[in-house]
Amino acid sequence: MQTNFLKRHTLLIVLGLLLLQFCSRDGGQIAQLNQAIRSALEDNSGISAQECNELQAIIAQDAQLQSRFPSTEKLTAFIDETAQTMSKGRRGSISYPIQIACGDGEGTNEAQTPAAFNFYIENSGSMYGYLGDNTAFDDVVLGLMTNINRYDEDIDMAFVNNKIHPVDAQLDDFMDYLNPSRLSGMGNTRSSNLADVLQTVIEQQAEDDKTAILLSDFVFSISNHQNVRSELTDQKYGITNIVHNNRLKERGLGILVMKFSTQFKGNYYSFDNKTIRLEEQRPYYIWVIGKVELLKEFTNKYDVKGLKNFADAYVIYSAEDLQTPYYSILKSTEAKGRFNLVNRGGDQPIRAIKDIQYSGRGEQSFQFAVAFDASALPLEEDYMLDPANYQITSNLEDQFEVVEVKAVSSRNVSPNDRGYKGSATHYIVLQTKELAPGKQTLNIQLLKQLPAWVTASSSDDDRSIGEGSPELEKTFGFLDLIQGAAGDFKPKGSQQDTYFNLNLELER
Repeated sequence: MQTNFLKRHTLLIVLGLLLLQFCSRDGGQIAQLNQAIRSALEDNSGISAQECNELQAIIAQDAQLQSRFPSTEKLTAFIDETAQTMSKGRRGSISYPIQIACGDGEGTNEAQTPAAFNFYIENSGSMYGYLGDNTAFDDVVLGLMTNINRYDEDIDMAFVNNKIHPVDAQLDDFMDYLNPSRLSGMGNTRSSNLADVLQTVIEQQAEDDKTAILLSDFVFSISNHQNVRSELTDQKYGITNIVHNNRLKERGLGILVMKFSTQFKGNYYSFDNKTIRLEEQRPYYIWVIGKVELLKEFTNKYDVKGLKNFADAYVIYSAEDLQTPYYSILKSTEAKGRFNLVNRGGDQPIRAIKDIQYSGRGEQSFQFAVAFDASALPLEEDYMLDPANYQITSNLEDQFEVVEVKAVSSRNVSPNDRGYKGSATHYIVLQTKELAPGKQTLNIQLLKQLPAWVTASSSDDDRSIGEGSPELEKTFGFLDLIQGAAGDFKPKGSQQDTYFNLNLELER
């Protein structure tokens, strides 16, 4: 009783101090919320419903925090991340996992239910070159399952080809199966149809509602050797139909695609069924099929990027219901030319500017920066920083160019903009040399398109694969595979598929 009283008393003091500090509007709101969470966690008993309500009261005092944490799910995830950090700290001040009683408005639910997984490795002859004495491959399998097991989350292990072959074994015993001689009699190993494997795994996921993890080389097998492009197109739409028929989008599911590489020593089978002996570095992939919220945190939660030879990741999901993130025009950062802010009120985000003048130095142009919060998006930094992934449109058809996209830091954001950057994680620099007079609406879209690494990883012809060949770094039909998997997640009709749309008002 005394511990609970002291804990509640401490949190109320912190809450009072923070509410006073919010009045000063010093731009450190997220740090202040983090301080309150850490104070509540320090007694190692999790977050009670009452404490969650008090944390939500802090959020309610500030528009920027409300934008960052629009739901209890967002707050719960942030608390969970903070707890993980504290548990891994030098002092290891708390144990993890924790209980977080943040419900939907009532604060009565327990913490997130531990996930349950079905872990599959494709068992076909094309995979045997990855097995045997391949320590890098084994390290990834063992490392990923160990990282999941640390959360006391259930893992059922199996191999899959023409059907699922469960393995009733502990993790160490399961690793003994990763040998061609042990697997050669388990189902049809001579060939496997990638679409059938995916359908089997996805149907099992729909039946038991467990998150599916599938490890494979994800190489298409085709029968029409005379018209490869036509066959790959057919395969692509076949994958889209599998995803659609199993209602992944409607059930709030998505697909996380992760790329790795390792030494391959064995027979590679080209699309025309020729056998090529290889002893080279080759890519392979791990797909995770499950709830979108889990997929968004998967690589961080299970330390995937720390696994051997991790290369890239991409989450396929529907972004139609995403809320507009925090965003604001920055007054000074990267600015060229002059403008005045419209409806300036304290440190509220700026969405409109007026009295715009071109830069007086050198070539006539106008440039400014817009900060935005991308923390809710499961995107790799390379994708966020690529100007080709953004589209700028104006109702006056002014041509705005994306000069650069940068991650927000104390070094590249002007001190004059500290109050405007809010919870922003990145900013985009826009420039035009032809700015029409009058008012206009400028729209910034982050397009939902395939990352560049997917295209770079794909091949339509693997017959020349061999020592020194660029085909070694590619996967036959991979682009069609990913396009097929993503096809049913796009908006219906002609609507542009985007992660967000930011609207600004400009007046010259």
